[in-house]
Amino acid sequence: MTAIFEFVHLDNTPAKSTTLRRNAIAASDELTREVRTVCDDMKASSPVQRFDFRRQQHEKRDPLPDHGARVIQRLFDNGAKVKEVVSLLVILAVDLVVLSTFAIIDLFLSEPYHSTHWPDIQKLAKDTTPANSEVLRAYVLEALRLITPATGFLRIPNTFLTTSDWRHTEGISKGDDLILDIATAS
Repeated sequence: MTAIFEFVHLDNTPAKSTTLRRNAIAASDELTREVRTVCDDMKASSPVQRFDFRRQQHEKRDPLPDHGARVIQRLFDNGAKVKEVVSLLVILAVDLVVLSTFAIIDLFLSEPYHSTHWPDIQKLAKDTTPANSEVLRAYVLEALRLITPATGFLRIPNTFLTTSDWRHTEGISKGDDLILDIATAS
């Protein structure tokens, strides 16, 4: 995710563009492979196997808990292909990380956190020892507790489209404001 983030948001030096692009493509390919493995397994499994998969995931404290598996299964049940689900999940993962990163930075650049914590964060960031990384990780976890990373994403379609779920079909016009609310969707 770091490589993708750097390419999307920090690619302003032509001399580094090729390296950033190469690293981002490699990271995206790796993330896509991992997500595709999960999606392929879920698409191919029977309802009994899916239940067992969810139980195993929960027991392992996997980052994809039951609600994530249910969202993926709902996409498949509504006719989505594996490639479509993988693309959607990769885009959402990158979006969530990028938006969460900006929200965390915004939190620590505003008061009262800026004057009390930002100087310490700056010092810790200059030294990449494992101990300092753990302290920075604690700052990130605290920021995630204070903010809501799963906020809505604004999208504006450039064509007319129709979407449906198990309840109803909805027409979406060109130029409509769409909010994708991850917290509600899961």
